[in-house]
Amino acid sequence: MLKKLFRFANEDNGNIAVDWVVLVAGAVSLGMAVTLTATHEAKAATPQTFAPVIIVATAY
Repeated sequence: MLKKLFRFANEDNGNIAVDWVVLVAGAVSLGMAVTLTATHEAKAATPQTFAPVIIVATAY
């Protein structure tokens, strides 16, 4: 079993696929972190930005 593990570690076939998977996973994770942070900040600022509008009826 240990011999197969060392042979697998020394093989070069498929390494580029693993590199691309790791690279894409990192890019997706970074994009999700930025998006979630931005949407959380936008939701936190919303109550301060939009004050309730009070309509006063006037009689002419």
